[in-house]
Amino acid sequence: MTRIALFGGNGYLGSQLAAYCAAQGVMCDVFDMPSFDVTQADCWDSFKATDYSAILFFAGMTGTEKSFTDAERFLDVNECGLLNLLIRLAPLGVGAPKIIFPSSRLVYKGSDHPLTEDAPKEAKTVYAANKLACEYLLQAYHVRYGIPYAVVRICVPYGNIVSSNYSYGTIGFFLKQAALGGPITLYGNGSLRRTFTHVADICSAVDGLIRSDATGIFNVGGQDMSLLDAAKIVAGKKLVEISFVSWPPDALVLESGSTVFDSGYLERMTGWRATKSFLDFAEEI
Repeated sequence: MTRIALFGGNGYLGSQLAAYCAAQGVMCDVFDMPSFDVTQADCWDSFKATDYSAILFFAGMTGTEKSFTDAERFLDVNECGLLNLLIRLAPLGVGAPKIIFPSSRLVYKGSDHPLTEDAPKEAKTVYAANKLACEYLLQAYHVRYGIPYAVVRICVPYGNIVSSNYSYGTIGFFLKQAALGGPITLYGNGSLRRTFTHVADICSAVDGLIRSDATGIFNVGGQDMSLLDAAKIVAGKKLVEISFVSWPPDALVLESGSTVFDSGYLERMTGWRATKSFLDFAEEI
């Protein structure tokens, strides 16, 4: 039976992956704070990588402004944490368990066209810089030691495997505002476009990459919509209004623009397809 290690299992995506593994009958050992700190060498000294066929490294800190105010901690957890793992896998070379690592839409320079994996990059936040650095660390250790890896770039995750009444990030924000009676607020006119991906589809993409020999970076697709279109669906279901507010200067300077993913590479390499509809999700909230 496949056995995997999951770092960051208490986080949003990590908890979904743990539930997905349980449903698939996959043995999944979860490592997270406070019992396992990825920045501490003594924790890694007790980790036996050879026990696992894959390592899902979803440990890390997220945030935009917070990544500036707590930049040293972001660097330590997000980059040095992964480096600690890579250093310990290096002696295993090509026989090391495959690493699956989540990256973000924030590594891309926004575009009005669908983004492929080689589209122009930028880092407007420390968090985005962390993600790009980790992608390059994985590439470097793959080139030097042969460690297999796959990066899943995720745009806007939503939904829940365990319960249908919770979401995260953008959609979680919409739902929270709706639960308070609204309105759902949007910066500008809400015309920025995103790829919205249900966590069940993210989990199946990760599963496909674990089972595949494919190595490299992969966009995870989903349903492409404007923020306004997504807000309208939630607002219509919850019977609340939508309001538009001016961009706060600090938020505007960090905004990358529209980010819509082309996931053709992942589809060709693994046969994966997104199956979850945002409209179906809205019927359950």
